[in-house]
Amino acid sequence: MLQRLDVLQCHSLSLLTVDGWILFAARFFRLFSYGCLGVSLYLYLIARDLDEFDVGVLFTFTLIGDLVVTFILTTSADAWGRRRTLIVGGLLKLFAGVAFAFTGNIFVLVLAGTLGVITPTGAIDIIVSGGALPYRGGLMLRW
Repeated sequence: MLQRLDVLQCHSLSLLTVDGWILFAARFFRLFSYGCLGVSLYLYLIARDLDEFDVGVLFTFTLIGDLVVTFILTTSADAWGRRRTLIVGGLLKLFAGVAFAFTGNIFVLVLAGTLGVITPTGAIDIIVSGGALPYRGGLMLRW
């Protein structure tokens, strides 16, 4: 069974377009950077004189916002257009980055963290699955 699954996944990767491969590479770098960001962000916020409780509240609201914003963007991607969805997601991330760089106000940071964070696999998964033939989209997401 496991060998059959591996063969199906390898076959589905051969159906991936050049754009799909670019998106997979982008996904790899995004996931890697998100992993580094969690530790770096904690150290940065502590250095900006936020106490550990405030950082915990910020991370909690960031996760909740991540869930809500990602759900809205991924369920609306086809209706809005995939490119437009990625642009909106990028602008939200830009807003969050500017807020984190220039303020230490916990309320502004919570707002920025809640609205400006999108799961690294959220919106991009819809686009990757669209880069394959329609009947193979599920295999792309499993890979």
